Amino acid sequence: MNDKMVSKGFATVWAVVIAIIRTAVVVGGVGAGIYFYQASRAEKTKEKALKETRRKLESKIQMLKNEIAELKKAKPKGEEDKYAGWSTFTDEELDYSIRYPATWYTNPKLKGYPGSPIEAPGIKILFAAATHPQVPSFWDATLPENDQVRFSITYYEEEEGKSLEEWLKKNPPKEAGTWITLNGTRAYRITSSSTTTWPQRPGKTDKQGDVETIMKSSKGGILVLYGKILYEFDDYAPIATKIEDSFRITK
Repeated sequence: MNDKMVSKGFATVWAVVIAIIRTAVVVGGVGAGIYFYQASRAEKTKEKALKETRRKLESKIQMLKNEIAELKKAKPKGEEDKYAGWSTFTDEELDYSIRYPATWYTNPKLKGYPGSPIEAPGIKILFAAATHPQVPSFWDATLPENDQVRFSITYYEEEEGKSLEEWLKKNPPKEAGTWITLNGTRAYRITSSSTTTWPQRPGKTDKQGDVETIMKSSKGGILVLYGKILYEFDDYAPIATKIEDSFRITK
């Protein structure tokens, strides 16, 4: 075999090797391109799936929030029968409502009650009602006929940021009360009574007393629901309690 044939053979071999290498490079490049394309596409698909999952979760969370809001507004089964014929007072500023007998009189002149300050800066009388239409204030003791109950809701805006326990420590009740949950709202209730004789009711010994429920409002201040029963306590204390039991946060 002469040198020319050997050289020619090596040239052919190198040509084949180079062709193989080029093919491998091309195939490898294409393969890498396909890989990175597929990886990028998979990442985008994954990201899209995550966004869709997040959207569904956020939608579900909002739906649950709406359901909770509706449940708070909804009246428990049997409540409509329990409060049939009663009126409703709704405070849209502080987001609550309360029921009271339709035969009672709402009276904006009912300011303050024994043991509490009259309306002052940081203290608001939000609602007042009584069994008599012309009671000038909780301080008044003229006791006209059918003046058994005086009821009010007072808001202590100045106490915003303080806990209910801090309020009770600062304003200790004369008698011990009990912790209750009022339609989802934690509250402290005090019921007290005593006997008395009113000059306006000669010859009678009357049982009078208070039903008071204290809680935090949705705005952070303290709400005081107060029912003052001047006489016939055993008959009217359950009604005052029923009024306070109807309290519910509307938002």
